[in-house]
Amino acid sequence: MKKQDKGKKAVASTSKVERKHVISLRLTDEEYQSFHEYFTSLEVSRSEFFRMVILNRLDDIPTLKQKRPVEYRELLRLFNKSSNNINQIAKKINTEYRNGFISESTYLRYLNVLVNIRDAFVAGINKC
Repeated sequence: MKKQDKGKKAVASTSKVERKHVISLRLTDEEYQSFHEYFTSLEVSRSEFFRMVILNRLDDIPTLKQKRPVEYRELLRLFNKSSNNINQIAKKINTEYRNGFISESTYLRYLNVLVNIRDAFVAGINKC
């Protein structure tokens, strides 16, 4: 962090843009409510949102990423864990086949099962 001057916020030394001018405004509850909907539905801070509005970058606002549901991280963890397990199974099957421990028909049967599991994953993702 950079050294703080009296009355000024510190700015990270790795930051490329130093924003040091503060603009404040007051809104009624009704005025704030319309903006509050954006803050809760988009992954954007109030500062970034109003910066876009003030700097006439309104076209950027609809392209912002929607916030992910609370369960997203858990679903992603489970998906990654399952994918890792499937990859381990596929590697083991390929190794066993190459070393001659399983027959070609068994190998193809296992591959078909893995393809079915993959298709089920893709179908689940497409439903989201």
